Amino acid sequence: MQKIKKINDWEVLTPSGFQSFDGILTTEQQEIYEYKKLRGTSTHKIFDNNEFKEFKDIAKPLGYKEDVYDLLNVANGNLYYTDDLISHNCQFLGGANCLFTPSTLQKLSFKYPMRVIMDQNCDVYEDVIQGHNYCCSVDVGEGVGRDYSVINVIDCTEPPLKQVAVYRSNQIELTLLPWIIEGLAKMYNHALVVIENNAAGKLVTNKLFYDIEYEHTYADNKEVGIRMTTPRKKQGCAVLREMIENDVLIISSFECIKEMSNFVRKGTSFAAAPGNTDDIVMSLVLFSYFTKSEFYKEWCNRPDDYVRRLYDEKIRNVVEHDFLPIIGINGDEERVVSHFNKDEDGVGGGWKAVKL
Repeated sequence: MQKIKKINDWEVLTPSGFQSFDGILTTEQQEIYEYKKLRGTSTHKIFDNNEFKEFKDIAKPLGYKEDVYDLLNVANGNLYYTDDLISHNCQFLGGANCLFTPSTLQKLSFKYPMRVIMDQNCDVYEDVIQGHNYCCSVDVGEGVGRDYSVINVIDCTEPPLKQVAVYRSNQIELTLLPWIIEGLAKMYNHALVVIENNAAGKLVTNKLFYDIEYEHTYADNKEVGIRMTTPRKKQGCAVLREMIENDVLIISSFECIKEMSNFVRKGTSFAAAPGNTDDIVMSLVLFSYFTKSEFYKEWCNRPDDYVRRLYDEKIRNVVEHDFLPIIGINGDEERVVSHFNKDEDGVGGGWKAVKL
């Protein structure tokens, strides 16, 4: 778990004199290494023999864990002194195999949450604005103690789009997640919800749509939610990179930017580098893919009417094709059956009572 403490007036000694910095990042319970009496994590960078090296390459593990601290955005070079050694502060550098270029990552600037809600799992960066259109993009984890379930709330009212809230938890039970999604979506003007319905996501998607009946859940004429195939993920990655590079999507979350800096090529696609997570980024990949759909274009123009009409059509389709006929007894004790009456083309008129 990581926490950020905002700093306003403090400065730190750097090779170019005392410089300001944005805050202190606390990361709880990390494996500790030691080099020349300086302790840090395996990935902490120090300047040694005219180059920056990570602790894991030069330091020895001490065999225990403790909380560690790093400075954020040290001015004039991202360098500072720690016990007479030059350290490199927390900066998002990317790399040759990263989806995002170093120059793209360096221009990103995170925001401090206005508040944290939902059992300290949801960072809120902007309050809801009446009349604005919001989309909740959901990446479903595999359950308690495993990977994270993430809800990215995006303000889609006008360019640039903005990340206004992020829910992230690996402790939420999948049976409870649909209620979390509904609550957050309703908080943001009954936001449109887009869920990746692969694996565990299908359970969450169906519960939200069919059981809770949240009508602003995305569905097409085939299924509820979006199944992210390899080609779709590749397209989503390409669109996300384009949106970030051209400032079409503004990122607020520190954890999101951190994941972006470690989102690297894996085979023909992209995933988190070893030891890192990518759940927030994957939620944005889903959202980015979705922005290229005709549905998204129509929704941006008239969100409420369009979503309601499609929801009604989807429910009608379920009623027509998935429900069994209802058999009962009328007042004259004649047996009747309710069934859906269709025309010759298989397109239906409606439910009808027929004597047997």
